Amino acid sequence: MTSVAFLLLDKVHAIVLLFLFLLSLQCTYIEIEQVPKTHAVVLSRPSWLWGAEMGANEHGVCVANEAIVTREPASESEALLGMDLVR
Repeated sequence: MTSVAFLLLDKVHAIVLLFLFLLSLQCTYIEIEQVPKTHAVVLSRPSWLWGAEMGANEHGVCVANEAIVTREPASESEALLGMDLVR
């Protein structure tokens, strides 16, 4: 009985992973492909956008977003924000 439940659980996980792999991910302004494997994270994010100000993952890697001032003109096309990259 345990092996049957374990096998069924594996199939469920396989279906979920396949589903997640095929999905695209809607970021703040653009859509990108979802990666096949993700890690657990703790994030601090504003409610008005998809990205995050700062966060840490299950492996202890910490990252944060910082605004910079530049004289270069911004691109006319939409792209990933720094906050999207943090997430």
